[in-house]
Amino acid sequence: MWSCAITHNDYIFIEVLLHRATREMSEILAPGDYVRHPEHPNWGLGQVQSVIRERITVNFENKGKQLINGQKISLLMVSIDE
Repeated sequence: MWSCAITHNDYIFIEVLLHRATREMSEILAPGDYVRHPEHPNWGLGQVQSVIRERITVNFENKGKQLINGQKISLLMVSIDE
């Protein structure tokens, strides 16, 4: 039987990858971009108002202005052509 032991170094590696991915998402987003919240689709379409490091302010059509922590939530970018 095959088994897999996850070490402390594995967790650190995964944390670094996640941090890099969320940092890159914050660097990709800019005011005016359209997004959706992956855990709250009922909030509807959101427009990015500001991006300051990991803090992303988004105005959602059904929820209003929300402050999103980009290190914890990866917003889904939306093309307005969709």
